[in-house]
Amino acid sequence: MQTNNSKEKVRQLQNKLYLTAKKCDSRRFHALYDKVYRDDVLFEAWKRVKANKGSSGVDGIGIEDIEEMGIEKYLSEIKSELMDGKYKPSPVKRVMIPKPDGSERPLGIPTVKDRIVQMAAKIAIEPVFEADFRDCSYGFRPKRSARQALEVVRKACNNKGYYVVDADIEKFFDNVNQDKLMKLAEQRISDRRILKLIRQWLVSGVLYGNVLTISELGTSQGSVISPLLANIYLNTLDRLWEKYGLTHGILVRYADDTVIICKNKKNANHALNLLQYIMAKLDLKLHPVKTKIVSMWDGKEGFDFLGMHHRRMTTETSKGQLYKETYQYPSRKAMRKMKVEIKRNVNSRSLLIAKEEDLIKNLNPKITGWKNYYSTKTNEKWMQALDWYIICTFTRWYNKKHLLGGCVTNIILDPMLIFGLAFFPKMGIAGAALATGVGQLVSLIVYLVFYFRGPVPVKLEARYKIPGGNTVKKLYGIGIPAILNLALPSVMIFVLNGLLAQYSRSYVVILGIYYKLQTFLYFPASGIIQGMRPVIGYNFGAEERERVGKIYKITLAMAGVIMAAGTVLCLTISNTLIGAFTDNAETIAEGGAALRIISAGFIVSTVSVTASGALEGIGMGVQSLVISLLRYIVVILPSAFILCHLFGGGAVWNAFWITEFAAAVVAEIVYRGTIKRTMPKPR
Repeated sequence: MQTNNSKEKVRQLQNKLYLTAKKCDSRRFHALYDKVYRDDVLFEAWKRVKANKGSSGVDGIGIEDIEEMGIEKYLSEIKSELMDGKYKPSPVKRVMIPKPDGSERPLGIPTVKDRIVQMAAKIAIEPVFEADFRDCSYGFRPKRSARQALEVVRKACNNKGYYVVDADIEKFFDNVNQDKLMKLAEQRISDRRILKLIRQWLVSGVLYGNVLTISELGTSQGSVISPLLANIYLNTLDRLWEKYGLTHGILVRYADDTVIICKNKKNANHALNLLQYIMAKLDLKLHPVKTKIVSMWDGKEGFDFLGMHHRRMTTETSKGQLYKETYQYPSRKAMRKMKVEIKRNVNSRSLLIAKEEDLIKNLNPKITGWKNYYSTKTNEKWMQALDWYIICTFTRWYNKKHLLGGCVTNIILDPMLIFGLAFFPKMGIAGAALATGVGQLVSLIVYLVFYFRGPVPVKLEARYKIPGGNTVKKLYGIGIPAILNLALPSVMIFVLNGLLAQYSRSYVVILGIYYKLQTFLYFPASGIIQGMRPVIGYNFGAEERERVGKIYKITLAMAGVIMAAGTVLCLTISNTLIGAFTDNAETIAEGGAALRIISAGFIVSTVSVTASGALEGIGMGVQSLVISLLRYIVVILPSAFILCHLFGGGAVWNAFWITEFAAAVVAEIVYRGTIKRTMPKPR
């Protein structure tokens, strides 16, 4: 088999066929089959199939298997089968690919042999049909790309394209009329052997498990030839639109993904009606829900096309003049897919033992691909958000990996030092403290070992090691309120202890016991809020107002459930809880009564605690401090003083739930006002 310079020979063949077809749009080609089994065509087909990778089909023979048995031998066998007319395609193996929304998309995997023959046939016939394809089609065509389609859409929307028909063809690949497709192919090809090949691929059937299904409709998604057949079928749409639809709007098509950009709503309605008419001619239907007319006029609506969300937004010139421009940035679906892929490559438990360099090596090609596709002059903010997500994901992986030694050490030493197991002395609570300290020391040592042993992935230049004034201001703007938030409970307890000591020492003991119990109660809720901070901050920075609201509500609900459980425990077994810290009967009785009163404010406290955490997460430290001041100083201390002097020392416990109700009201007002003031309305 002669395969020298196959790429150049194939290019010359395709150029000749294209120019011949372009000269006469009515010419039918009758001698194409012999081009399919040419040595250079088959070898080039093999190279392209190998480059696309892919799994084995129903015969179980993969690319590696073919390389082992000998490529030239394998291609010679295919050539012989084609020349003798003995080639018969195998059924397509069906696999189900999960979608982000939980549903599944069927994908057909032909055998490697069928993929090679399909690619060879595509090389031979594509130039003939390419001569007929219209400029509005961009999908799976030589020298055309999704980026080109996106640019046409952007320019059309900027050029008074105020209404867009966002069309979705319902199950296109499953509903292609095979007979009509063959008639369309016959308009350019008279070679019966080529037509027979195409028909064979259409009716070869789909094997799912042990069940073979042969349908009179559809083309197999995943087949090499399928995108070309889709373009042949939908070229009817392109031709009819060129003849009847240009007055209504600009059609842009990428395979079965279609949008029409129109100047007004009247044109959009006419465009949609014409599109439905053409679809009926092709025995296709538009999805009744997914197909819609989108108003781009005021920027309140947008549409997704080829992984990008398109929306008119107000922007500003260098001279301060405002104008509307169509922004293109990754759609929510695309962002979700990218994040899932990042998690899959970094955040899996099995990857905790992996080297950082290997993770970066695997992920970098994907990041480069995303950057090359999604980077536009209007989506810098969204790409920065993705960068931040990658950094956070790697940080979590790094912490899990390097803190593992300290955590394991702490877990092992805890029972040994507390109960005096093995050769360790029995130390009780002091042993738990020592185990924690040793665990943290081990974590520090692990960090230092990894830091000095291997290269640090992020290097800071000297000029960046000294923060600027604005950065310092932002850090202290959050840090100082956070410091005060931590100090306020101590101030409150100090004042309350002084107040309660005047009435009974048992009240002071009860207050101390309550705050020990409170630690256990609020700890899981605080953990949820701690996890909320980076997530809500990330979405706040991306101006995802809807998502910020959703995160806040979910966190509020989760914390509320925990506090509700705490309320139930305090109401039902309050004396038992107090009894865990003291055996004084009087203190237990008074403490149980106090705990039942205080618990009235547990559930409502989730509002102020969650709002305070959310405000810190979005960088509003002062607003968070205001809420904390209400909870620990401004409301509770005056309330406690007044109640004690009016009703005695036992009335002080009512100040806790009164404070929580007051703080909840103010917290909700402050949070909503801050979000409304600092974030745009949902897109």
